[in-house]
Amino acid sequence: MRTIPLWGLLLAALCTGCGASNASSGSRDAALTRSALADFDATVTAASLDAWLEKWIAPDFRGTFSGASLDRGGMREAMTAFLAGFSEIRHDIHQIVASGDTVTVVMTVRMKHTGTFAGIGPTGREVVVSEIDVSRVRDGKVVEQWAVLDSGALLQQLTTVSDSAGSPPH
Repeated sequence: MRTIPLWGLLLAALCTGCGASNASSGSRDAALTRSALADFDATVTAASLDAWLEKWIAPDFRGTFSGASLDRGGMREAMTAFLAGFSEIRHDIHQIVASGDTVTVVMTVRMKHTGTFAGIGPTGREVVVSEIDVSRVRDGKVVEQWAVLDSGALLQQLTTVSDSAGSPPH
């Protein structure tokens, strides 16, 4: 299992030839993915999000995130809200499957609820949810993405009353 930060999954989608038999292509794609992840780690905060989106997300981006349709501006708004509500975000990647220009990622997202999200004030809890993303890449940028996050599990963990030990009941 590999761990990468929030939205690293989008960058994993830049590895359009992952698993390809052409070693040269696979090496280029792996190098591109490593560069994209390093750039993400070094630059993405709420203040630098626009530059990251410009570099890695196509201007004509279209996505669906848990049923909501988003363009690049909508993605920016969603990411801004997410970054405001959570910190210490990481994705535990369970599987990445690439075919042509499409990459599918199955993962678990772990994060700490340190700000207001969906009208719920910070709880300080670690939240763990499942996510599946399918992204299509063109010219080194994500142009389409379909993502499903277990929002029911997310909201349940944010609103469950803790027991006396400070842990959510099981």
